[in-house]
Amino acid sequence: MRKAEYPYAGAPQRADRALCDLLEGVTRSAAAQLLERGYVTIGKETLQKSRIVKPGETLSVLLPEPENEVPRPQEISLDIRY
Repeated sequence: MRKAEYPYAGAPQRADRALCDLLEGVTRSAAAQLLERGYVTIGKETLQKSRIVKPGETLSVLLPEPENEVPRPQEISLDIRY
């Protein structure tokens, strides 16, 4: 896991929505999962998804390593009929 800090400068809003705004390509449900697992903090406070994030606060996020999404071949049996 890697840790990153993101200063928040947007309008006050729920932590899951604020996290979506800060992290490009992260869906609201993925942001909610990060929050539920305790991977997002402000200072020493672990955030709940309903907590309102205010401008000027800095979110510390533990980002899991991306999963290897390389397709792998599967062995399947095929009956070829002409």
